Amino acid sequence: MLSRRGAFGFVTAGLVGRFPLSMLGLGALLLVTTSGGSYAVGGALTATIAIATSIGAPPTGRLADRFGQHRLLPPSLLLFGAGVAGTVVAVLHHAPTWTFFPPAIVAGLAVPQIGSMVRARWVRLVGGTPELNTAFALESGLDEVVFVVGPVIATVLATQVWPAGGVVTAAGLAMIGGMALALQRSTEPPPSRHSTDAHPAAIRVPGLRVLVATFVAVGGIFGTMDVAVVGFAQEHGHRGLAGVVLGVFALGSLIASVVYGSMHWRAPLHRRFSIAVAGLFLGTVPIMLAPSIPVLAGTALVAGLAISPSIIAGMGLVEALVPPGALTEGFSWVITAIGVGVAIGSSVSGVVVDAAGGHRALLTSVACGLVATSVAWLFRSRLHTDVGRATPVRGTASC
Repeated sequence: MLSRRGAFGFVTAGLVGRFPLSMLGLGALLLVTTSGGSYAVGGALTATIAIATSIGAPPTGRLADRFGQHRLLPPSLLLFGAGVAGTVVAVLHHAPTWTFFPPAIVAGLAVPQIGSMVRARWVRLVGGTPELNTAFALESGLDEVVFVVGPVIATVLATQVWPAGGVVTAAGLAMIGGMALALQRSTEPPPSRHSTDAHPAAIRVPGLRVLVATFVAVGGIFGTMDVAVVGFAQEHGHRGLAGVVLGVFALGSLIASVVYGSMHWRAPLHRRFSIAVAGLFLGTVPIMLAPSIPVLAGTALVAGLAISPSIIAGMGLVEALVPPGALTEGFSWVITAIGVGVAIGSSVSGVVVDAAGGHRALLTSVACGLVATSVAWLFRSRLHTDVGRATPVRGTASC
C-alpha cells in the first residue's frame, strides 16, 4: 500500500499529526491533577476539549471537502496551538478554574481532523477497490500505534518531567504533522466548491446517524477508561502505570487491525460492524472485575481486540453510505461521535472516581458497551450499503 505514489508521505504526516487523539485528553487530566487539581476538574476539562472537538469536527471536514485541506490546515493549527498555550498558562498559574475552559474550547474547536483527511486521500487513491479495506485497516492500525505510544508519552512527561509536557508535546506533533500534510497537495482530494444543496450534509444519511449514535457509546468506553484507569492505578500506588494500561488496551486493537486487514471478508460490512461492537461490549465485562493492575492490563488487552474491527468496519460503512463529495465530513462525524462519547465517559467517570474510586468507575464502560451494541443491532437494517447512500437530486438527498 505504501508503495503507491504519495502514500508514504501522507501516511507518515498523518501518523505524526494525529497524536493529539491519544495525548490531549489524558494530558489535560494529568495537567490538572499533577498541578493540585481534582479529578472532577480534570475530567471536566477533558470533556470540554472533547465536546469542542466534536462540535468543530463536522464543519471542519465539510470545509476541507469544499475548499481543500491545504487551505484549512494552517489556520486550524494556529488556533489549536493558541488554545493549548492558553490552557497551560491558566492551569500552571493556578488561575480561577473557569479560566481553564475558554482556551480549551478554542483548542478543541480547532483540532485538525488529520485522520479524516488521510482517509479521504486513501479513498481518492484506491476507492472502489478491495485495497480500500486494507488501507482503512492500516489507518486503524496506525491509530492504535498512536494510542499505544501516546498515553505512555503523555503520562511520563506529565508525571516525571513537567505537568504540561503531555499537552504541549501533543500540540507540537500536531503542528509538524498537519503542516507536512498540507504541503502534500498531489494526493489531496480536489475541492468540491458546490452549493450546499448540490451536496447535502452527510448527517442526512440515515445509516450515518446510526453509526454516530453507536460511536458515541463506543467513545464512552474510551473516555471511561482514560479517567478510571488513572484513578485505579493511583489507588494501587502506581499512577505512572496508567499510561501503560491504556497503551495495552490500544495494543489489543493494533493486533486486531493487522489480522483484520490481512483477511478477505465475505460477510457484509453491516454484519461485521454489529458483531465487532458486540465483542467490544463483552470485552468490557472482565475489566470491571480486575483486582490488580496486571489483571486490568490483561483484560484491557482482550477488550482492545474488538476496537479496530469496529472502527474499520464503521469507516468502511461511511465510505459506502456517504456521497463522495462529503467523505471528509462523513469521517469527521464518526470522530465527532467518539469525541462526544469520550466527553461523557470522562466527565461521568471523573465524578465517580472522586466519589467512589477508579474500580467502580470502570462499571460505566459496561453500560456504554451495552448501549453501543443495542443501537448497532436494533438499527442494523439502515447500515445496508445497497440502500444507504444519499444521491443528490435537485438539491435534495434521496436515501
